[in-house]
Amino acid sequence: MKKLFLFLLIFVVFACDQESSSPDPESIGYLELGLSLDVEESEANTRTNAVNTDDFVVMIYDANDNLVLEFDPYSSMPTSIPLATGEYYVVVHSNNLVDAGFESPYYYGRSDNFKIDKEEFTQVYVFAELANCKVAILYSENVSSTFDLYQGRVTSREATLVYAMGEIRPGYFNVNSDLEVVVYLSYSGTSGSTVEKTLSTIIENPQPKTQYNINVDATLNDGEIGINLIISEAVSEVNIDLSTGSCFDGVFVDPRDGQEYGYVTIGTQTWMAENMNAEVLNDGTPLLYGLSIRADNPAFGKYYDGYTADQICPLGWHLPSRAEFETLRDYLGADAGGKLKSVSSLWNPLNVTVPSDVCFNGEPSGRFGYQYPSDVGDYGAWWTGDYWEINPEDNYVMRLNFDDLEMNVDHMHLNTGLCVRCIQDE
Repeated sequence: MKKLFLFLLIFVVFACDQESSSPDPESIGYLELGLSLDVEESEANTRTNAVNTDDFVVMIYDANDNLVLEFDPYSSMPTSIPLATGEYYVVVHSNNLVDAGFESPYYYGRSDNFKIDKEEFTQVYVFAELANCKVAILYSENVSSTFDLYQGRVTSREATLVYAMGEIRPGYFNVNSDLEVVVYLSYSGTSGSTVEKTLSTIIENPQPKTQYNINVDATLNDGEIGINLIISEAVSEVNIDLSTGSCFDGVFVDPRDGQEYGYVTIGTQTWMAENMNAEVLNDGTPLLYGLSIRADNPAFGKYYDGYTADQICPLGWHLPSRAEFETLRDYLGADAGGKLKSVSSLWNPLNVTVPSDVCFNGEPSGRFGYQYPSDVGDYGAWWTGDYWEINPEDNYVMRLNFDDLEMNVDHMHLNTGLCVRCIQDE
């Protein structure tokens, strides 16, 4: 709904003497400001909320953009204001500008320039309109009845707003940068298998007075996401169709247990695009508890200790070496870490990424140690097949941190539980 505030400014100017070098009582007019509220319906079917204009800010500028008077809040403004004759304009805005937030509409308006002349009655109108945009994430009945978990996040250049499961309120965003929208869906089957889907899109050049409805409809086979742009009195529609598996180059079926893993080719290498979830070794031997541990979130796969990690990948695939991870890093460049991260909402809200179609889907699984997972959301780490030269009880790991764009090489003790990502044999 478009909310339109009408500020009625009435200037009453008394006789003045222009020959005086400085304003005197006869060269000063008196401004009287009256405020009325006009709510105008648009075609967006949303509820009108009362807005308290007492907290608005009123600023009066001269023609050279110099601030002459400011009243913050508006309720503190006297009924009669002395003002020298001359040319002015008025700015009004609400006092609640935030980068991102629920229930945070920000209103702004500027009048045309006007003159205060002697012995002349002047009326000035200032229209304050919604100056930020709104984003709502709406799920179809198919999503809400099929998936166990569905949630989203919207990220601008300055802030991230998380839409928890069941959140139907629109968020308000500053319009000074593109907005990244990510929706995460998860389904757990009766056999214990889990399917996760991540849908994403970019709202480029978001506009004020605009509501973006992210309409999410997904099945277990494909996904679709549509964006409706609700603009002032008119509605235009842009539909973006995404296949949830569209970034995979193919799907590998593990013959040991029938689990499926998407894979992608990056440069000259072919990588699994998902963490291993196997409960058997590559020779078919079942794993004992302690050698593999199911993560709390199915997107992470399982944690494996370093002694077991090189026996997890299926035939035709293997645990990557440090050199193979470094080949991947060299191919992607200095911001390789940002490109390898997933776009899921599982990362720390301050996570930094770069636009990428790499589809490695690195998740922030943290590590498993001392009987509990830790640092989940802050980083993801994957075993390599190479031990650390300083201490052979440690192996090198590839690590992605939420707060940087690099792909880091680290080392951890072999007793630690980390995720495994496989690379195809040459």
